[in-house]
Amino acid sequence: MRELIVTQDQFQDFLARAQNGEREAFDHLLGEHRSRLEAWVRRQIGMHLRSRLDAEDIVQDTCLRAFESIGRFTSSHDDAFFQWLCTIARHLIWSASQRR
Repeated sequence: MRELIVTQDQFQDFLARAQNGEREAFDHLLGEHRSRLEAWVRRQIGMHLRSRLDAEDIVQDTCLRAFESIGRFTSSHDDAFFQWLCTIARHLIWSASQRR
């Protein structure tokens, strides 16, 4: 997915549509942050967990959880959306590292 640049108004529109269940709108929101999220997850996993956790699995699970809970996202700006994705990923990394 290539990164797209959206304005604040576009972000608000995509967010409202995603919160109404529109997958395409959610994909636009995610497209803004996917490569950045992948890099963030890889840094968080680091060398010590890389043999036990797959970064792409964490990213996929993060995207799924975010889509399932987009209705609870309340901020109105784009950077908060990325931080929210990172929070979901952080919890998934922690949970996965505890299980293995």
